[in-house]
Amino acid sequence: DPFFSEDRVKTALQRLHKGRKTATQGRIDMFFQSAGHKATEPSGTKRKAEEEKNSAAKKAKTAAAKSKKGAPKRGK
Repeated sequence: DPFFSEDRVKTALQRLHKGRKTATQGRIDMFFQSAGHKATEPSGTKRKAEEEKNSAAKKAKTAAAKSKKGAPKRGK
């Protein structure tokens, strides 16, 4: 056959063998987790501290706002 090339078949077989030897691509999240990360304090503690600080400030603001309120104004 004039369209049959032995070189093309050999190179295709080489590519197939090379592909079978290599591993499949792993997930990217596995790449980042495998390195490990530093043990830090839990993320929830920072948020709790901020909420406590903000809640104290809000309480002070609401108490001040309540003391400033006078009698309701009547319409004209």
